[in-house]
Amino acid sequence: MKLAHEKNALAPFVIRESQAGDVDFLRAWLPQMLVGTPAAQWLVAVERETETVVGAAALRVFQDRGVRFTVFVLPEFRRQGCGRALLMSVRTLAKQQDVARLLSEWSYQVGASDEHSLTANAFCRACGLVIEQEVINYQAELSAALRVIEPLYERCPLASGTRIVPIDQVDARQLAIFAVSHVGGLPEEVSAQLAGNHDRAYSRTTSLALIANDQIVGAILARRAADTLVFDSKVVAADHRGGAVNLALMCLSLRQAACEGIRFIQFESDNRGNDTVKLARRFAAEEIGRRQCWGETLDAAAPVIAPDRITCEPIPAVAVSAPPTLTSQHTSSFAELLEQLGISIAVTTYQAGKLVLLRADNGTINTHFRSFSKPMGLAVHGNRLAIGTTVEIWEYHNAPAVAKRVDGKTETSTKLDSCFLPRGSQTTGDIQIHEMAWADDELWFINTRFSCLCTRDVRYSFVPRWRPPFISAIVPEDRCHLNGFCRTGTLARQSSDARSQHESGKSAQPTFFVTALGETDTQGGWRANKRSGGLLMETGSNEVLLRGLSMPHSPRIFNNQLWLCESGTGTFGKVDLQAGRYEPMASLPGFTRGVDFHGQYAFIGLSQVRESAVFSGIPIAERPLSERACGVWVIDMATGETVAWLKFDDGVQEIFAVTVLP
Repeated sequence: MKLAHEKNALAPFVIRESQAGDVDFLRAWLPQMLVGTPAAQWLVAVERETETVVGAAALRVFQDRGVRFTVFVLPEFRRQGCGRALLMSVRTLAKQQDVARLLSEWSYQVGASDEHSLTANAFCRACGLVIEQEVINYQAELSAALRVIEPLYERCPLASGTRIVPIDQVDARQLAIFAVSHVGGLPEEVSAQLAGNHDRAYSRTTSLALIANDQIVGAILARRAADTLVFDSKVVAADHRGGAVNLALMCLSLRQAACEGIRFIQFESDNRGNDTVKLARRFAAEEIGRRQCWGETLDAAAPVIAPDRITCEPIPAVAVSAPPTLTSQHTSSFAELLEQLGISIAVTTYQAGKLVLLRADNGTINTHFRSFSKPMGLAVHGNRLAIGTTVEIWEYHNAPAVAKRVDGKTETSTKLDSCFLPRGSQTTGDIQIHEMAWADDELWFINTRFSCLCTRDVRYSFVPRWRPPFISAIVPEDRCHLNGFCRTGTLARQSSDARSQHESGKSAQPTFFVTALGETDTQGGWRANKRSGGLLMETGSNEVLLRGLSMPHSPRIFNNQLWLCESGTGTFGKVDLQAGRYEPMASLPGFTRGVDFHGQYAFIGLSQVRESAVFSGIPIAERPLSERACGVWVIDMATGETVAWLKFDDGVQEIFAVTVLP
């Protein structure tokens, strides 16, 4: 690629095509656009002085849809021309491929006020983009929709040689490739949804494929959310449109949904007056949301000029390597210890989008991966397992009888005694959920975006139950980066209100020890002093018990003693509440976060931590990358010594929660 301007050797930033060494940056900062996605071209912005990648852009050409693009720049390098230069490079590449239309990869809810949407919208507007597409989200009663659609379908049968089948009768990989090539998305994620290995898995009965000459030429992909069927994608290849195939796909899916007791449907449609919009009006569908995509129609004759601060180098055809496999290595003592204790370990990695089960298997460890959307907190209570993800909390229940039926049909040779099945989910929205814990039968969780401790309620996204006294308002600004908590137990320091409740016989709210990264009340204010601004609090008394910590996480009670991770220093230790000090017990080779106990052992999660604005400037990030690891370390609480470890390879670099499954 050659841009229409003089090359400036003094420009502080360089735009070039991505190389193999850029994969870590792309995977860390743009996990929703997996590196290696077919038909994608990647560009990066590099700071010339440090040769550090500070931004990236991707573009993909879609059938009948022009070019989809995305642009990202690290926060500390914004407003310096990087994003604008990346977008200009995208425009040039699009013109070279004779594409006339650009459309943003991601859409934004109309009226959204979160930081990401406001920043993205301001950037697009400043770059001269316009609203190219508006999509309406509808909800309707299934019975009303079926009454309108079914008679139309009966009058318009499918063309000869075409048929509609459930998705389990077609090759899942081919269906994923077809869907992604027409409407976008990620092959890995769509494949996981089709296989049922995803928290937003597609229904295998109401999702259908259109077949012609033994080829997939259309599909309708739907997932169930309580009593609602949500249609994520409905697409037909251009040469098979018409003949009411869209109507047939919708009608047959609705018929099956009605048989399964589903009451409502949700679907989306472009607002340009197509047949779907007309149908929606006929069965009184209600508009429940609207999102917009920015873009532009390209002028092939117009030159593209980059800012003087940017140099754009010729772009060679460099392929980006595929994502690494998810592998691990461990000490022999790790497997022996799990077998001896009769336990498994559950680990979440939001970076890789996986829940990992570590299971002993005849002297080795079997790592069982399941896909979720940025899983974070885990909480176990009896036979219940709760998992916090990007926008919802999933609840699974253990069904030992099912474990007996599937025993011998999995990749492990060890006898199975537990099988956790999904039993419900609740939408929270993007609250940056962190740690979760059960207090009796009530699930509590850290709402980091809104700086509060919450519980669930089916009527609301969340119910705030406590916030630090220095937080003046419950707003989505991540003001102190609240992150970890545990029940105080006998170590509680009750306030006068709590004591009076107890004396009067009223049921007092449970109290917790809570960690945060800053005692700040401004948006992202904790970032300025993350190296030593962390604190420990107690909710019952609202006291700050300890200050001066480096990114503390995971407070826990063991043997009537409070322990926590000082993640920024890579240590794990106890808190002397009387003296008000933290006493490290073990220094470990990673960012310590996620702790659980069993017997005399502590199972502690380590993250390798990426070089980023979040982790820069803390002691653990100053160690060489080769000395930092990601995995689970086991500490003997009697001696403080490491007795076993499991280390993930390149595919998993950051983990959040570590939980023992007995």
